[in-house]
Amino acid sequence: MNMDNPNDIGKVIKALLDASSEVERLTKGRVYPIVALKADMPCVVYTKTDMSPAAIKDYPSFCKATVTVSCIAKSYTEMVELSGAVLDAIAEKSGNIAGKEVTRVRWLNARDNFDNDAYIQDLDFEIKIKQLDN
Repeated sequence: MNMDNPNDIGKVIKALLDASSEVERLTKGRVYPIVALKADMPCVVYTKTDMSPAAIKDYPSFCKATVTVSCIAKSYTEMVELSGAVLDAIAEKSGNIAGKEVTRVRWLNARDNFDNDAYIQDLDFEIKIKQLDN
């Protein structure tokens, strides 16, 4: 049996962000996995921080992933605008997204930071996906 790989959950986040015209307008397509060193701003960086199976009987029918989406900008105002667009693009989405059966994307929390002349807001999301057999 060859099952769908839950560890490529980043493609769900990327698909949701790419589908948002507001995120595109603000970032001009600057949406990256994991880290974007010396990236032009504003940009969005997403990182899977946790993945765990939720077994029903002997088969992990569902997986839960926690993903941090960082909104990085040159000004606080720009960061807040971008984080709002990201929330609209990702929070409470469900359905077939990038080939994954997403049951729900839930916004967990947000943190502000300033580093290396950049304003950063980290948004944490929990994504529940159904494990599919290929």
